[in-house]
Amino acid sequence: MGNVRSGGTVPADLVAAVQVPALVLNGEHSPTWMIDSGCLIAHQMPAARHHVLPGQNHLVPPEVLAPVLTEFLDG
Repeated sequence: MGNVRSGGTVPADLVAAVQVPALVLNGEHSPTWMIDSGCLIAHQMPAARHHVLPGQNHLVPPEVLAPVLTEFLDG
């Protein structure tokens, strides 16, 4: 996977084969290409959703990540 705006690719066939619920996360301050790729991946998975974590970059502290994961896993 790479910067989809500059020719990077997402393995669409592999991603589309994921049939389980999935949560694709990005930080709001992550590079735009990462957010774009995350959105594309989530749209290609049949049971996925994409969520951007407000105020976060690529490295998200556990105290921010844990509640989001807990909500997804409890859902």
